[in-house]
Amino acid sequence: MILLITDCQTCTLRSLLHQVDHKVAFLKLHDSQFSPAFNTVMGNDSLEFAVIECFMNIHRCLELLNDIKRQRPDVPVIFVMSPGSDHAITKTLSSGARYCFTKPFDEIRFNERVKMLLDLKRVSRERRVPLLSVDPKAEEDACVAADMPENILRTMHFIEDHLSRHD
Repeated sequence: MILLITDCQTCTLRSLLHQVDHKVAFLKLHDSQFSPAFNTVMGNDSLEFAVIECFMNIHRCLELLNDIKRQRPDVPVIFVMSPGSDHAITKTLSSGARYCFTKPFDEIRFNERVKMLLDLKRVSRERRVPLLSVDPKAEEDACVAADMPENILRTMHFIEDHLSRHD
């Protein structure tokens, strides 16, 4: 699931996110039911990443970004804002946003980033069973993994163990 939050009446990203074939939870920051809906989505284990579309209230959107990163540090956030200062972009990225786009932006590049985040989340959930532990009798067939230098095996294990921690 993708969480899309906007602080204005018109949301320009909704149609772009529907193209990636994932459920999109769409929340308007100024709706009266925003807080309970936000808490429900944040508690959902299927949440892949969030997109904050901010046009009017940068301070409230930054607070929201901080809330997301505090509650779910594993959820990457894409921040989209109206053209502003470099300070606002720096503040957004230093607050934990994975990417920051300013309007108008390249939709193809945005979609590439969305697909990349979905791929990263899918890979981090994937758990692989070591070849040698599947069938102890098949040890002769597993010589490819056994012939690898120890440093490469340690590197592969390190990457698999720590990939999901760096979202």
